Amino acid sequence: MEHFLERLSLNDQPQIDNRHLELEEFIQILSESPEKYSMSEALKIFKNIIDAGVIESKFDEIMRLYPSRPEFALKVLQLISSQATTISRFYIHQDVEKDGPPCSKIEQEIWSEIGKMKRLKSIEIDKFYFNLEDLMQMCLELRHLTKLNVKFNPESQFLAEDPNLPKKFRRSFGQLKQFRFSTICSKIKDADSFQRELTLFCAKHLLNLVEIGESKRFIDMTPLCAEMVKTSQLHCLMLQMDNFEATQCRLDMFPLVQNLRIRWSPTYRYPPISGTKLRLLQKFSKLRNLFLFDLQSAEYLKFILATYGKKLNILSLNYEVDYANSINLSEIKSCCPNMDMLYLYNTNIFLGEDRSKGFTKLTELSIDFRTDSSEVCLSKLLMPPVLDSVFLTNLRVPRKELQITTNLLSEGKILKKIYNFDVQILVKENERLKKAIEKECEILKSTTCDLHPDAIVNIEVYKS
Repeated sequence: MEHFLERLSLNDQPQIDNRHLELEEFIQILSESPEKYSMSEALKIFKNIIDAGVIESKFDEIMRLYPSRPEFALKVLQLISSQATTISRFYIHQDVEKDGPPCSKIEQEIWSEIGKMKRLKSIEIDKFYFNLEDLMQMCLELRHLTKLNVKFNPESQFLAEDPNLPKKFRRSFGQLKQFRFSTICSKIKDADSFQRELTLFCAKHLLNLVEIGESKRFIDMTPLCAEMVKTSQLHCLMLQMDNFEATQCRLDMFPLVQNLRIRWSPTYRYPPISGTKLRLLQKFSKLRNLFLFDLQSAEYLKFILATYGKKLNILSLNYEVDYANSINLSEIKSCCPNMDMLYLYNTNIFLGEDRSKGFTKLTELSIDFRTDSSEVCLSKLLMPPVLDSVFLTNLRVPRKELQITTNLLSEGKILKKIYNFDVQILVKENERLKKAIEKECEILKSTTCDLHPDAIVNIEVYKS
């Protein structure tokens, strides 16, 4: 202990980088050799290290040091809340391998100490879940907090009919720009209902929010578009087209939307475009990323691409239902010259005969083909000049095309900047064909690795 303590200059002005490194170093020493220090010795060192120079705490690492003695972590937390007076980032992350079972409810003695760290700007906690009431209490005095990421028990009391609830929310969360949350409920219906209620309530009453809710969960925000009376700062909006068509919406309340997600139901009738509200989406002048779910109309897709394609950096087409038509990549290429990322899920594609240059800015391509898809001209698919990440699943490709792809790769005509190359190929129930395809895949993989030794390359072959 003396060796470590002698390096601490308690009388000097705290040096932020040094203090932070000293704290991380000591946590690392304890995690690797906890027998070197008794708990009292460790606490003494923590007391000397933790001061205004500590600006970040990955508290889950401290909680793992003496897992059978939770009072130790609490004492360190009390040191952080009282001595780290400028701490701005606080994390308690769940590590399934290290921490075992799913998260439990956060104890009051923990969240009350966090609530004392008045300079916090960012909190991320997924090792524990909160009740909504506890979280509101914890954040009451955290006036600098702009980023909050937590888990909820959806059985929390969410009394939306309480006339004072908007005011209470603004007192606890009004300064937030990012409020991310998920639920731990095993009942999907309850979790969805809680997520929807809380997402819409926060988006309506917390006007500084830029990001809200669980990023992977679709929440129809059409009711919000009808109810907003003040300008929102939200960058993402999600719309169920069936509901959107039937609702009087004020899209001018969302001038900063960059990410738009639109879902069509299986019963949507696809009337003539002139009779829809698709043109209203032009109000989103800052739109850059478009995610379309279950759009089963080539005419609608063509209109959307022609209208908004030049703005797009990201396009994602997702199908949870079967869609018989193929996605025309040539059409996307001609309409979206600035596209950086393209994601297609559960679909077929049509490359077309267009051999003109395109996708000159495309860096990431991800396609999850339908299992009944046709064979694809892989070499043509990989032509975009700055591709660095390629993810293809359920790909069907002839042996000859794999050879062409390898030759073009060797000549430096494709994949010149590749870093991630992950391909899963489907072949028919034919062992001889499977072995022939596997042989070509090994050559392609070897060639890629030789030319790009830092690249992550994975090519696998499966029987369909």
